[in-house]
Amino acid sequence: MERPIPSLGDIDAALQGRDERAVRRPVGLGAHPRKPWLAFLLGLLVPSLAFAYVGRLGVFVLLYGGVFAALAVLGWSGLVQTLPGMGVVMLAGAALFVASLVLPWRWATTQRPYRLRAYNRWYAYGLLLVTVQFPLSLAMLQRGTWLGFDTYRVPAASMAPSIDVGDFIVADTRPSTLASLRVGDVVVVDSGRVPGELHVRRIVAMGGQHVVVDQDGVHVDGVVQRAFQQGDDALESSRWIKYPDVQLTADDLYLMGDNRPNSLDSRWTGPAKRASVHGKATTIWWSLDRARLGPIPAP
Repeated sequence: MERPIPSLGDIDAALQGRDERAVRRPVGLGAHPRKPWLAFLLGLLVPSLAFAYVGRLGVFVLLYGGVFAALAVLGWSGLVQTLPGMGVVMLAGAALFVASLVLPWRWATTQRPYRLRAYNRWYAYGLLLVTVQFPLSLAMLQRGTWLGFDTYRVPAASMAPSIDVGDFIVADTRPSTLASLRVGDVVVVDSGRVPGELHVRRIVAMGGQHVVVDQDGVHVDGVVQRAFQQGDDALESSRWIKYPDVQLTADDLYLMGDNRPNSLDSRWTGPAKRASVHGKATTIWWSLDRARLGPIPAP
């Protein structure tokens, strides 16, 4: 039986029907428009997922990797531990935060339709959280170890007038700095009472020196030290001090607050060990009193 030969009209109708089906059917992976509100929310909470969501994971790696590398260079060179250096860090942080919000949102509004990348899968997002976002967040939390500096807010007045309540300070955490501490330096140190609690105190004596504290002042190796404090110059009676007469070992630091009448320090907690020092406080980088911004006063 002979097969009928299709006419040109039949061929045109068949092709037209195929085209209509192609328009109605999603083209492979290309019919997944990005939601701008979701891109913005991810940028606020988890930047790595925000950039991956809009297909710009490479931009995230370059952007955040570049900023982290720049912070490391500034920190280990000692530039961050100054007021101008912290100004650069804060501006860079603000710019990075804005970019993490605006760029994914902008790309989500312009990429329609969006062709899925290989990492646009739920399991890939989970892998990004574990291998990228979590290590990056951990490194920023442990910046004292990775970047050579750390920042703190001082909640008490034990170091007034040098450092007042609410001042934000930056500390130099480089091993070379911690190995070269001197009398008069201000350090961030474990309190020795509550795990995780930190104190900011000034070194008044170091390993090998003999310290005597009485109503006449602080005597180091028999020499009365110049007072650097606020309030009453007279110290509490030595009978109320737990460690009024101490011969320091090579690893000991005798620490005191500049606000002597209002400071819990080595007079009551004993000498601190060098290993308990987290960093050397160098600069007040933010304070409600703008006149206080700058290097922490030396004794």
